[in-house]
Amino acid sequence: ELIGTLINAVSGFSALLSCVYGVLQPSYVGLCLSYSITMSANLNNSVRLIADCEIQMNAVERVEHYTHIATEDYDGVYMPSDDWPTRGEIKLDNLSVKYAADLDPVLNDVTVHIKAGEK
Repeated sequence: ELIGTLINAVSGFSALLSCVYGVLQPSYVGLCLSYSITMSANLNNSVRLIADCEIQMNAVERVEHYTHIATEDYDGVYMPSDDWPTRGEIKLDNLSVKYAADLDPVLNDVTVHIKAGEK
């Protein structure tokens, strides 16, 4: 925005001086100011689009990184059968989850029952 403001200020000041000294007609001064404002807006939009593209590419980088992380060993008590899942039903009873063994649980005793076909 600073560059756009400087462009507008310089073009406005130079257009005003050239109009006062009779070098340019007032209609050309208006055209010059209109173009400098448009150029400033286009510059701001370009910076915003570049920042959005960088954010989206960061998400792609993150997904690519996660695809190469080794899976953790399963230390659970219950091992699902080979034909699991037999239905599209999800049932969680008193689920508690921690980020690490020495941390407090982030989910405590969560119970959820989603029947087959439900969204």
